[in-house]
Amino acid sequence: MTNEIKVGVIGTGFAQKTQIPAFNNIEGFEIIALAGNSFDKTQEVASKFNIPKAYSTWEELVRDPDIDLVSIVTPPFWHYDMTLAAFTEGKDVLCEKPMAMNIDEAYEMWQLGELSGNVGMINHEFRNLPERTFFKDLVHQGKLGDVYELMLSFDSGGNLPFRDGTWSWWSSNLSGGGIWGALGSHLIDYIRWVFGEISGIYGHLLTNVHHRKDSITSQPRLVTSDDAYHALFTLRKGGNGIMHGSVTRHGKGGGAITAHGSKGGLMMKKDNTVWFASEGEDWTQLEIPAEYHLRPLQEGEDGRIPPFERLLEDLKKGIHARKSPTPSLEDGYRVQRVLDALKTSHNEKTWIEIR
Repeated sequence: MTNEIKVGVIGTGFAQKTQIPAFNNIEGFEIIALAGNSFDKTQEVASKFNIPKAYSTWEELVRDPDIDLVSIVTPPFWHYDMTLAAFTEGKDVLCEKPMAMNIDEAYEMWQLGELSGNVGMINHEFRNLPERTFFKDLVHQGKLGDVYELMLSFDSGGNLPFRDGTWSWWSSNLSGGGIWGALGSHLIDYIRWVFGEISGIYGHLLTNVHHRKDSITSQPRLVTSDDAYHALFTLRKGGNGIMHGSVTRHGKGGGAITAHGSKGGLMMKKDNTVWFASEGEDWTQLEIPAEYHLRPLQEGEDGRIPPFERLLEDLKKGIHARKSPTPSLEDGYRVQRVLDALKTSHNEKTWIEIR
C-alpha cells in the first residue's frame, strides 16, 4: 500500500453530507470509487465530488484491487455482508453505527477482522466533540470520585412533523431502523468509553408515530421501528444510570449528560457546555481548554464533519500502524451486546444481566 490511502465509499445519502467531504479534507486519503443503491445517483454524486469510479453494485467496489479502505455508509442490514466481503478481499473497513443487526453478526465481523489482520473501525465520531472529550478526561482524572449515578438523554425533532414524515428504512425494524440503534448506540459507546462496561439493563422501546407516508404511493405505511426508548442500567465498576431518547419531541434537541459521584457532579448541557458542582455548592461552568476545540465550521457545513475528521486522523494512524484504533470492531460488538440486551428486556419485560 502506498502512503496515500485509497478509499471506496458505499452509500450516496448520508455519505455525501459527512464522510465524503471529511475524507476530502484530510491529507492522506483519496476517494477513488463510489457505489450506491441507485446507479444514476451514484454517478451524480461521483461527478459532484470528482470521484473517478462509479460502480453499479457494492460487490464490484469491494473487489476493486486499487482500494485500501472501504467506508460503509449504509443502513445496518447491509453492514454484515459488506464488512465480511471487504475483509475477505483484504480491505480495511470503516463501518457506520450501529455495527450490525444483532450480536452474532457483530461477533463474526469483529473476529474476521482480527483473523484477517485488517483494520476495522466504527464511526462513533461524537466521541470527538470537545465537550465530550473534556468531560471524559475530567472523569478519568477523578473529578467525580466514586461514580454513583448517570443520567443521559439524546433527542431530536429531526423526524418531525409527526404525521407527515416519509416512510423509509428508518421506519423498519427489519432494516435496522429505529432510534435505539441510531442514537442509543452513541450513548452506549460513550458510557463504555468514559465509565466502563454496562453490566445490566432494563428498558422498553416505543413507537409514537405508527404510520408514515409511503414515498411512492403516498399511502400510510406501518412503522415497525422505535422512535423513543427508556432504560435503566448498572455499571460493572459500580454506579447506575438512566438513559432515554426520542425523535418525536419538539424543540432543538441534542444530548445532555449528568454524572454524580463521591466528590461532586459533572454536567454536559445541550448547549455543549460543561459544568461542575462540589458538595453543597451550586453548578459552575468550566472552560473547555483550547486543545479540545475542533476547527471552526464553514458556512452551511454539517456539524458532524469536524469530529469525523478527527476520527479519520486516528484511522489513518491505525492503518499505517496496522492496528485498529478505537472505537474498534470489538467496541462495536460490545455496544451491540447492550443494544440486543435492551431489546430482550423489552420483549421479555425483565432485567437482563450482561456478562
